[in-house]
Amino acid sequence: MRPSTIKNIINYRKLFYYLFIFSLFSNCKSNQENNRKETNKNTETVKKSPQPENNFNPRNQLIPEKSYEIRDYVRKNGKAKFGYIGGREFKNLEKLLPQKTLNGQKIIYQEWDIHKKITHKNRGKDRLVTGSDGKDYFTNDHYRSFLLLLINSN
Repeated sequence: MRPSTIKNIINYRKLFYYLFIFSLFSNCKSNQENNRKETNKNTETVKKSPQPENNFNPRNQLIPEKSYEIRDYVRKNGKAKFGYIGGREFKNLEKLLPQKTLNGQKIIYQEWDIHKKITHKNRGKDRLVTGSDGKDYFTNDHYRSFLLLLINSN
């Protein structure tokens, strides 16, 4: 094959990949917008959400129940559970989380693994981030986005 043909093949693969990713995101957005429109059309009828899977908390299906368990343990004991990794400072360099409290104090964050450390195995992307302001966040994409955990876990 000629080098120009190889470059064209690579460019077509990249284009296909980007289109595929774009279609995934556009479907997610359009589904969210449709759901929002359905609930706004008639405020008397509330659309029921699907039943949560067994390992997810019914308060927010995107946050595993394990996150609340780890958060409660950390808040009570100030350290990670045995066999878990955590307690290191999370610097919030991307500034996705609040930097200061309402009265201007700097918020210090710590990160905690949700899953137990298994030797010679990747730790995964799920993390809990606790703040000195008392707020806790869950991320399932290694700090690219965050979901706020409810204060009362019961």
